Amino acid sequence: MHHVRIVSGWFHQSLPPRGLRSISMLRLDGDTFNGTYEALRWLYPLVMDGGIVYLDDVGSFKGAHAAMTGYFGHSMGTRILEDDGHYYEALWWRKGIVQEWLSF
Repeated sequence: MHHVRIVSGWFHQSLPPRGLRSISMLRLDGDTFNGTYEALRWLYPLVMDGGIVYLDDVGSFKGAHAAMTGYFGHSMGTRILEDDGHYYEALWWRKGIVQEWLSF
């Protein structure tokens, strides 16, 4: 379990975590613009090429979606769809891997 590090606290107070040099899987659940944007700003540069990024709430919270497009300049990733195939909550992608970009 020494490869997993959970950092608690508000993003603007706890990021970047001391000593963190690389991330292989980044799962963000910030809901708001500020929380999501700050997490992307501090942590996304540490994600290794080929690392997995899971961005929760980007399909259901306008602030999270605005933070993603504000940080990257566009929407990213593959939608994680609900059973009916219409509603999505989250996006995921692998950093540095070429893929089709979604347009919303």
